[in-house]
Parts: sequence; structure tokens; C-alpha cells
Amino acid sequence: MEYGNIEIFKKYKNVLIKNAVMIFTILSLIFISIYSFIEYNRIKTDEYILKNSELNIINTEKSILNRYFNDVIGDVKYIAENYTINKEFSSKNSSFIIEQEWLMFSKTKGVYDQIRFLDKVGNEIIRVNSNNGNPMIVPKNELQNKRERYYFKDSIELKNGEIFVSKFDLNIEKGIIEVPIKPMIRFSTPIYDGESTVSGVIVLNYLASNLIEDFKRISKNGNEKIYLLNAEGYYLINNNHEKEWAFMFENKKDISFKNDFPDEWDKINKLKEGQFITENGLFTFTNTIPSDKDCIKMNSHTEGYKVVSRVSLDSNEGYCLRNEVKIIINSLYKNIYIFIAIACISSIIAALTAINKASKDKIKYFADFDIMTGVLNRRAGINKLEELFSKSKEYKNQISICFIDINGLKDVNDNLGHDAGDELIKTSVDILKKNIRDEDFIIRLGGDEFLIVFPETKYEGAEGIWCRVVEEFKKVNNEENRKYIISISHGIAEYKPQGEKYIDDLINEADKKMYDEKRKIKKDIKIIKDKFNK
Repeated sequence: MEYGNIEIFKKYKNVLIKNAVMIFTILSLIFISIYSFIEYNRIKTDEYILKNSELNIINTEKSILNRYFNDVIGDVKYIAENYTINKEFSSKNSSFIIEQEWLMFSKTKGVYDQIRFLDKVGNEIIRVNSNNGNPMIVPKNELQNKRERYYFKDSIELKNGEIFVSKFDLNIEKGIIEVPIKPMIRFSTPIYDGESTVSGVIVLNYLASNLIEDFKRISKNGNEKIYLLNAEGYYLINNNHEKEWAFMFENKKDISFKNDFPDEWDKINKLKEGQFITENGLFTFTNTIPSDKDCIKMNSHTEGYKVVSRVSLDSNEGYCLRNEVKIIINSLYKNIYIFIAIACISSIIAALTAINKASKDKIKYFADFDIMTGVLNRRAGINKLEELFSKSKEYKNQISICFIDINGLKDVNDNLGHDAGDELIKTSVDILKKNIRDEDFIIRLGGDEFLIVFPETKYEGAEGIWCRVVEEFKKVNNEENRKYIISISHGIAEYKPQGEKYIDDLINEADKKMYDEKRKIKKDIKIIKDKFNK
């Protein structure tokens, strides 16, 4: 009898163990499958967000660089016109008048180390030096001949209206790199007497410190490292200052992105833009050149500028770039206690499903909306506008769009700080949201440029809404004790279904009207209130 009880115990013991193992295995496999699926989606979600974040920062950096380039190109055209007009209509005292006007221009702008006119054989005829913020006209006996300098040789051969952009390097005086260093880009254009005779060259030595400062400010929003590289793969901007401008120093010639990441450089150097992952991390890159490239002539150094970001696999943000299987196994190991509480799997599934939904919502938000202002980003906004155009053609409805640009954002940033600049953008957008209709929507095109879309609205109706917006701006400026004036330039264009305009045509028309208004406003407006000026 005792023997029989032992046999029965052994029999049921085996069954109990077998069933326990089977149930545990089944429930564990269900948990592992669900957990692995959710974890994989979380990893891919974070990877998607990371990649898009790097793309947004890289494109912002490109936009900043192009903006600075285009501002200087506009100044080159202005100086060239100024010289030509004064020579033509003030021949008696033209040099004196030009010198005085350039002196004032240099002081106002504060970003040009030198403004010069070189005659057709390279002699400096007029030169205004920045002189550390106190511009001075260089005496005639100190003027030099620059016929052997590459920028003169490249510029003197250009056609009328063309502009040469030099390489980005450090200023050299008498064969020695100037200390403290002066990052410099030279912009130059020929001056013609008539249609075919070159009389000389206008040269602006642009001090790129503001450009570099803005580049580095934006790069702080990135997840790790953002560089500006030249055509040879050298660092022009790097968070490690020791690696910057290495090509200018004999003892640093081997310090470059090309040498640090040879395989990655080979890929980057062959394409205009892209994104890829290697064992060294996630690399995102793009070329950057002035947008007004029809009149621009550049050497290989300029054409080869690359903005590159890198997120290391070893960084906290870069975890999602590693092998997914290893990440999931490590995660399961860290959460091994969950297997003890396997009975609670249903509640865990519900929690993880909610996390998955939140991740998807997060993706959608990052994909469609601008983080700072909460309005549609460029991609999502243009897509919505294209859908509206299609419906307009079908139902014969009119559409109006308003291209707007915030005036004086750079002045606010420079004088009051970038927090004040962000506040100006947010306040302006909040006022726009408050005063447009429910069916209207706003698109952030980039920086301080926005587009308001008015469905089923004629030009006059859109202007009426804009008048309401302007009144609100006046009210804020009068009642709130801000350090700056809120001012926005606008341009409205109307789309008629029977017309031949496309979206790009409409935007360009509104953009042109906006710039026409901006030029008028800039003549008289003062954004920073006197008591808050630096």
C-alpha cells in the first residue's frame, strides 16, 4: 500500500510538473512574442523620430547657411550698384562720396572685415577696414596690389552681374594667420564700363562669426555632433575646436572628417544628401550652396560644403540603431521578474498596447506639425494645400494664400537673445491662430516664414482677415510692455480655378508681394525699442 501511494505521487508529480512547464512555456512564449513585438515597434519608432530629428536639424542648418550667403550676395550687389551710380553721376568727388558711404555701410552692417574696389590690374583703389567695429578708410599709401590673389583672378573673368564666392578659411595677413582667428569668406563681382569693358572688381571680406554662432546654436538641438565640412573633408565647424581649420596649419593636416571616418566620407562625398547607418553611427548629410545660384560662381571648395550630423551607436539616443534582437534580449533579461507575475499578462498587454498607440501618435505629430509653434510643417502643409487645390478645381472654388515673414527676428535674436526671438515667433503665430477662421490653416515654411491658407476665399476676403490680424498686432504692441515691436510683412495671392496658376506660382506671387512690402517697412521701422538696444 505504501508502495502504491509512492507510485501515485510519482505519477501525479510528473503530470503536475509537465502541465506547469507546458502552461508556463505557453504563457511565457505569448508574453515574449507580445513584448518583443511592442519593443521592436518602440525601437523603430525611436529610430524614425531620431532620423527625422537629425534631418530637420540638418535642413535648418542648411537654411541658415543659405540665408547668410544670400544676405551677403545682396550686399555685394548693393555695393556694386552704389559704386557704379556714384562714378556715373558724381564723377568729380565720386571716390570721396563712395568712401564715406562705404564707411557708413561697414559700420551699420558690422560683418565685413574689408570692403574694397580693385582696378583691372589688381590695385586697391578704395579700401574700408572694419578696424574692430570702428571702420576706417585706408590711406592711399597703404593700399596694395592683389592681382596674384585667387579671388581677384577668378572675379575679373566673370560676366557682368556674376558673383564669385571664395573658399571658407581664416584671414591671413602678411603670410601669417591672423590671431585671434577670423573665419572669412570673400564675395566679389566685376564692375563694367559699358557692356564689355571691365574696370575693376568689388570685394567684400565677410566675417563669418555670426554664421558660425548660429550654426553652433542650432547644433545644440541635435542628439550628438554636427559638422560643417569643406570639399577636402576638413572640419570648418566642430564642437571640438582643436579639429577646426586644420587644413590651415601644417601640423594639423591629418586632422579631418575624411581621416576620422574614411568609409563614411566616401559615401558622403559622392552624393548631394542622404542618411545611412554604419558601425560608427547614424550619419545625416546635405550639400549647402546659395539659393541664388544662377549668378554665383564658386570654386570646388565652396561647392563642396557639407553639413553632417553623427549620432553614435554608444550614445543614449543611438540605442535604437543597434541590433534589434540583442536590444530585446537584454531588455527581457532586465525584466525577468515579470515571468514570476505571468498571471498579470493581460494587464501588461493593455499597458504596452497603450504605449504602442502613444508611440504612433508621437510619430504622427512629429511627421505633421512644427514642434515650436504647433502649426503644420512644410511637408504636411503643402500636401494639405495640394488636396485643397484638387478640390478647388473640381468644385470651382477660389483659394487665397498669404505669405508672411516676421520682421526683425535677427535684430531681436542679436539684441535680446534667442529666447526672445522664439517668443516673438510663438506670439506672432498665436495671434495669427486667434484671428483666422476655423477652416483656415497655417504652414511653417521654415525659420520666420509662414503661409496662411484661406479656403473658398477671394483676395478681398483674405485682406479683410489680415486687417483683423494687423489690428491685434497693434493692440499687443500698444498694451504689452515688450522690449520689441511685433511686425509682420505679408503678401496675398488668389487662385482662380479657371486660371493657369500652380501652387508654386501662387506661393512665388505671394512671396514677391511680401518682399515688396518688407522693403517698404524696413525703411522706417525700428524693431527693438530704444531703451533695450545694446
